[in-house]
Amino acid sequence: MKHWAILFAILLLPFTANADDSGSCGDNVTYSYEESTGKLTISGSGDMYSYKLDYNFPSRNAPWYSYMSDINTVDIRDGVTSIGNNAFNACNLTSIEIPNSVTSIGERAFYNCSDLTSIEIPNGVTSIGDEAFYNCHGLTSIEIPNGVTFIGRWAFALCSGLTSIRIPDSITSIELGAFNSCTSLSSIKIPNGVTSIGQSAFAGCRVTSIEIPGSVTSIGAHAFMNCGGLTSIEIPGSVTFIESSAFNGCTSLSSVKILNGVTSIGSYAFRACFSLTSIEIPSSVTSIGYNAFEGCRGLTSIEIPIGVTSIEKRVFYYCKSLSSIKIPNGVTSIGSSAFEDCTSLNTVYCYAEEVPSASSQVFSNSPINTATLYVPASSIETYKSTSPWNEFNEIKALPASITLNKAQGTYCFDEDLDFSGVEGIRAYVASGFNPETGTLLLMHVDEVPANTGLLIKGTAGKTYEVPLKETSFYYMNMFKGTLERQTVATTEDGYTNYILKDGVFYKSDGTATVGANKAYLQLPTSAAKARQTIRYQTDDEATDINAIDNKVDEADGTFYNMSGQRVNAPRRGIYIQNGKKVIIH
Repeated sequence: MKHWAILFAILLLPFTANADDSGSCGDNVTYSYEESTGKLTISGSGDMYSYKLDYNFPSRNAPWYSYMSDINTVDIRDGVTSIGNNAFNACNLTSIEIPNSVTSIGERAFYNCSDLTSIEIPNGVTSIGDEAFYNCHGLTSIEIPNGVTFIGRWAFALCSGLTSIRIPDSITSIELGAFNSCTSLSSIKIPNGVTSIGQSAFAGCRVTSIEIPGSVTSIGAHAFMNCGGLTSIEIPGSVTFIESSAFNGCTSLSSVKILNGVTSIGSYAFRACFSLTSIEIPSSVTSIGYNAFEGCRGLTSIEIPIGVTSIEKRVFYYCKSLSSIKIPNGVTSIGSSAFEDCTSLNTVYCYAEEVPSASSQVFSNSPINTATLYVPASSIETYKSTSPWNEFNEIKALPASITLNKAQGTYCFDEDLDFSGVEGIRAYVASGFNPETGTLLLMHVDEVPANTGLLIKGTAGKTYEVPLKETSFYYMNMFKGTLERQTVATTEDGYTNYILKDGVFYKSDGTATVGANKAYLQLPTSAAKARQTIRYQTDDEATDINAIDNKVDEADGTFYNMSGQRVNAPRRGIYIQNGKKVIIH
């Protein structure tokens, strides 16, 4: 019965005859209302009272509560210093003037003022309360002055007409839901100085781009959830934890860059990011939550960082384009359905020497019966006898992972390798030297025995997977490989040593070092003479090889072998004559 009485009282409000009204709304603040114009004037000095919106106890409401739907204009005069809580909640305001004397806007002050199309916040304001402009969907733009240091929770939530907003440099924290569901907001700049982005702060916005500054240390749960227009994001290393569902449902997100420093990716963090085709997870990440990348159906490959020890359940569930997975050595367990419904899966690299525990559902509905699993050579038999790993079509030894720091460099490996089927990378041995021109001759090779010094060309920063393959090949090679870091002498045993730098071999000064798994050049001192630098030419570049028939014309000059040694009676093979390579049949 009580509820019916309240409802009856509310229904009567619009039909109540309103007269001009006035009274007190602060210790030294008064109001006056003109019925004919629908204008409410607030004047005096100091703070307005704060109110509640309470249908059960009307006395707690603002004094103009009974005719609030008739108020369309508010004029706050200079001298008033604050706008109280719920002061104009649910008024049909179309315009308001706020003087420079106002320093704070209270909680829900303009809540549900859906007809308000513009507002100018004066420079004196330092605080905007929780839900202050909640559901003011008539607002199209708003500029927050530099003096504001606090924007409350849900302050501009559901301002669906808002297309632009300026957040001042004075703000250090974007609170819970502050701009949630601002569905017309297409761009926003987060200023330097902001340290935290609260839960659901921009969820449901249509921003296409957003820059997160290096000052931000935390991104709250659901912060950018369902931002369907967002296409790219870079997360700075200052952020340690990307909380749950932070980018869940960002269906246009195609590029994500997570910088080193982030340690944890929360559950559902990038769930249903349909347009995401690749993501590089930095080595600093040690934890990836369950369902983190569920439904990222454009994702084609993933490398789980080395610090991760457990792969949670359904983390890559329904990643339909995922064809390649790399699992690091430290992983000991894989959760249920972690790679379920990855229907394009054809290659898994698992570096764990001890077989990770995994349920039979890990690869459910993924075609592992036609896929290849690469594991440490010493663990192949254990994987072959352990479910679900033994369901893979083939289980092979892991290839060598080669990451080129530069487009060219020297290398040495402790296993036999086969470069023949690897696109974008070429391996060379130093097969000869022309003492007349000082040119080193490099020969392209595919099968390379262990401990062979090489020069490798490829794309800087790219990692190549080179298969292991036992080989009996042997090459005449002037590169000397080393598996450990060492100092390179200037000369040793009749040879002069050179170290590669910026595409040129420089004579070692006796203190220069080469790193582990690198190589340096050794030339016979008699051929190298006093040369300080050596340049090279590869056999797959344009060269000046001359083909010579069976007889040799001695008038053409002296012959040298590919090591730079003089040959008095050359036979079949490649030699140097007059500074050019020649072939004798």
